[in-house]
Amino acid sequence: MFPKEAVTEAPAGLGKKGALAINWKNYTSLAGLAVLIAISAIMSPTFLSPFNIVNVATQIAAPGILAVGMTFVILTGGIDLSVGSLLALTGVIVAIAAPVIGWPLAVLLAILLGTAVGMFHGLCITRFKVPPFIVTLAGLSAYKGLALILTSSASVPLRADFFDYLGAGRVGGTAALLLSAAIAVLMLFTYLSARKKYGAKERTKKGIVTISAMAGTLAFGLLAQEAGGVPIQVLIFVVLFAIAWFALNKTVFGRELYAIGGNPEAARLAGVKVKRGLIIVYATAGFLASIAGLLVATRLGSGTPQVGTLGELDAIAAVVIGGTSLMGGVGTLGGTIIGVILIGILNNLLSLLNITADMQMVFKGAIILGAVMLDAKLSKK
Repeated sequence: MFPKEAVTEAPAGLGKKGALAINWKNYTSLAGLAVLIAISAIMSPTFLSPFNIVNVATQIAAPGILAVGMTFVILTGGIDLSVGSLLALTGVIVAIAAPVIGWPLAVLLAILLGTAVGMFHGLCITRFKVPPFIVTLAGLSAYKGLALILTSSASVPLRADFFDYLGAGRVGGTAALLLSAAIAVLMLFTYLSARKKYGAKERTKKGIVTISAMAGTLAFGLLAQEAGGVPIQVLIFVVLFAIAWFALNKTVFGRELYAIGGNPEAARLAGVKVKRGLIIVYATAGFLASIAGLLVATRLGSGTPQVGTLGELDAIAAVVIGGTSLMGGVGTLGGTIIGVILIGILNNLLSLLNITADMQMVFKGAIILGAVMLDAKLSKK
C-alpha cells in the first residue's frame, strides 16, 4: 500500500511541490526503521518476542490514527495541536455518557463531538483567518481543561462488554494469518497495478518497499498468531489507514489537498474549493482523534483526562519523520506509517531498557529536531 511514497501527484499547474517529485525522505525513514529494529533486537533479547511485537502494535494503534489525521492537516500546510487533548476529552465523554444513554449513543456522541470540534477549527481558519497554530493551541488548553473539569481530574470507569472487547479483543488463530496474507496480497496488487506509471529505477525502489512491507505484514501475522491473535485495535487502525490512503491517492479530493498545500492561491484559481477542503481536513482530524480517544479509553478501561498529553507531539513527529514537509504539498501516508512504527519501536526499546519517561521525552525532542533539519535540507534539493 505504498505506491506513492516516492512520487506525489498534483493537478498540472498547481505548484511544483506535489507534482511528480521524488520523495527521497521516505526511503531515508525506511532505512532508519530497519536500523532501529536491528539495534533493538541486539540491545533487548525480548524485543522480537511475539508478545512484545503485538504489544507494540497495540500501543501504536491510537497514535497512528492521530498521525493519519495529522498527515492530512500538514499536507495542506497547517498544524493541529489540539488532537491530544481532544483524544482525552472524547474518551471522558464516552465514559460519562455511557451509563446514562447507553454505549452506542455515547460512542456516537463522542465521534460527533470530535468531528464538530475539527469542523469548528476549520471554520475559524477559513472564515475568520485565524492561523491554525493559534486555533488549535487554544483547543489544546481548552479541551484538556474541560476533560479535567468534567471528571474532577479522576478517571471514570467504562462498564460494558463492548468496551472490554474493543480494548482487549483479538482475532486469533488461522484468521490472523489469513488476514495478514490478504493485506500482503493487496499491497502486491496495488504495486503491480501502478508500476507502469514509473521509470525503471523508481519501479525497482517501489518494488523493494512493497516487498519489505509484505514481509513485515506476514511476519507480524505469524507472531500475532503465536501471541494470541491480532488485536481489534490494530485492525481498526489498518482499516482507517486503508480508507485514508484511498482518499488521498485515488480521489480528486486527495489531489486537491496536495494542490492546496503546494500553492493555495494557484489551487483556488484552478477551481479548487480551498476553504471547503480545509474544513473537511480539520473535521477529519477531529473525527480520527475521537476514534483514537475511544481506543485509548477502552484499552485503559476508563476515561482518563490525563491521557493524550503530548499526543500531538508524537503525531507531528511521525508525520515529519515519514517525509511529509511541514511546508505542505509533499508527503505520503505510507511514510507516516513508517514514522509511527519507528516512534513506537523507540518507545518500546527505551521502556525495555528501563529509560525513565523524562529521558524518553528528551530522545523524542532530539529526533523531531533531527527530522525537521533533514526535512529542510532535503527540501532544498
